[in-house]
Amino acid sequence: MAEEIVNIQDLNGVGPVTAGKLRDAGYDSIASLAIAPIRELIEKAGLENSVALKISRAARETIQTDFVTAKQLYERRLSLQRLSFASTNLDKLLGNGLETQAITEFVGEFGAGKSQTSNYHSKTAALKAKPSSSTLKEHSQRKESTRWPRQWD
Repeated sequence: MAEEIVNIQDLNGVGPVTAGKLRDAGYDSIASLAIAPIRELIEKAGLENSVALKISRAARETIQTDFVTAKQLYERRLSLQRLSFASTNLDKLLGNGLETQAITEFVGEFGAGKSQTSNYHSKTAALKAKPSSSTLKEHSQRKESTRWPRQWD
C-alpha cells in the first residue's frame, strides 16, 4: 500500500526551497494547499504558474477532494433539466424555469401561492421522472392540506 503523505514536502513537485516558501506564505498543510486558489499560491508564495498548478493538483489528489472548476460546474448546470412555470415571463425571469437538483425557497405572504407552486412542481417532477398513477398517488398522500389544481383532484 502507498505511503500516506502528511508533509507538504512529500508532495510531487515540492522540494525544500518550495516547501519553505509555502510555509512562509502560511501553507503548512496539504489541505490548505488543496483549497488555495492557484493565483493565491503564485502571489503569496512567489511560485511559477506551472509549479503552483502541479502542487495544487497533487494536494487535491492526496486528500481526494471532489473539487470542480467554475467552468465544469457551469457546464454541469447547463445540462440540468428545468421545470417550467407555464408562464413565459416568469420562466424568463428565472432563466428558463426552476433548476432541478437544487433547493428553491419561496417566500411571500399567506395566500400568495407558495404551497400551490411547490405542489405543482413536485407533481410535475414526479411525472417526468416516473409517469405512473402510483407516483401521483404516493405524492398525493404526502401533500399539505392546501388546494390543488382541478386536473389533479
